[in-house]
Amino acid sequence: SDDTVTGSVETAQILEKYLRYQYGARLDIYNRGLMVKDGDYRRLWQLGEQIFQNSDLQPETIVADITGGTKMMSIALAMACIPLGRQMQYMDRERDWEGNPLPAGEMKPIVIDINPMFYSAIKR
Repeated sequence: SDDTVTGSVETAQILEKYLRYQYGARLDIYNRGLMVKDGDYRRLWQLGEQIFQNSDLQPETIVADITGGTKMMSIALAMACIPLGRQMQYMDRERDWEGNPLPAGEMKPIVIDINPMFYSAIKR
């Protein structure tokens, strides 16, 4: 479809190559056949939720990468990571003076752990 973002597919392929280089066979990447139309936030949240619920893996061993999405699409995937034990990460890299990622340079995974903040706020 015309409103399916193909740039995210290219970004995912680059990210997969980097992660394969970094972690090798210790890593399972679940991304085959997963297309979400740009702006379909509900579908992206549902897809993330489906992956966490249907996986044979424990939730704490799955990391949802929110790199490269629009703000709302990243938030939708982050919402699927709210339940206790789920993790997300962002691939960080150096940026220019306008805040845009530089085309070359090292990418570093930054794990975003919301469990201590979110669940301690609920218990009060």
